[in-house]
Amino acid sequence: MYKVFFNERCFYLSDKAECENAVSFSGKKELQQLIFDFESSTDSELCVIHSDIPELFEKFKSFFKYIEAAGGLVQNDVKEILFIYRLGKWDLPKGKKEKNESIENTALREVMEETGAKNLNLTKHLTDTYHTYRIKNNIVLKKTYWYFMNCNDFNNLKPQTEENISELKWIGKSDLQLIRSNTYSSIIDVLNQF
Repeated sequence: MYKVFFNERCFYLSDKAECENAVSFSGKKELQQLIFDFESSTDSELCVIHSDIPELFEKFKSFFKYIEAAGGLVQNDVKEILFIYRLGKWDLPKGKKEKNESIENTALREVMEETGAKNLNLTKHLTDTYHTYRIKNNIVLKKTYWYFMNCNDFNNLKPQTEENISELKWIGKSDLQLIRSNTYSSIIDVLNQF
C-alpha cells in the first residue's frame, strides 16, 4: 500500500479498500482524473484499488514531477527529539537528494545543514512518506526517506534561516502533543513509526 498526502488528506493506492471512499483502478486516464478531482476536492481520503500495486504506483507517479528527499528523527542522549519550526509548523529536518548522492548521505547532510548538528550517527531506516505540493503549474510528488539518528554534539545548533527555519527545539516524549497539534500528518506518521 502507498499512502500519499495531499496536504492533510490521504490518497491510498492499495490492493484492498483502505477507506470508505474506494474505487477500482480502471485505467491511466481515469486515474489522472481521480488525482485531479481529489486535489481540488475537500474529501479527506480516497483509495484506488488494483491487484498490482507497483504497477499502479508507477502510473500514479507518472502524473507528477517526482523528487526524492531524506531526513532524520534525531535523538539526544536524554531521549529528546530535535524539531525545527518552519513556516508556522513543527517539522523534522529533511531535504532533497542531490545528483549521485546516496539517500543516507542526503539525510545526514540535510540534518546538519538545517540544524547545525554535528557527529550524527545514522542508526536505522524508520519509514518513507509521500506528499504532494505545487510549484507554479507543476504538481510534485516527493518521497522522503526517514532515518533514526543519534546526536552527541549539539552545542552549536543553529536554524538554517535561508530555509525559513526560525527555531530548533529538543522535545521529550511527554511533550510530543505540542508537536502533534501543529505539524504535518506525514510527520505524525514518522513519529508513530518511532
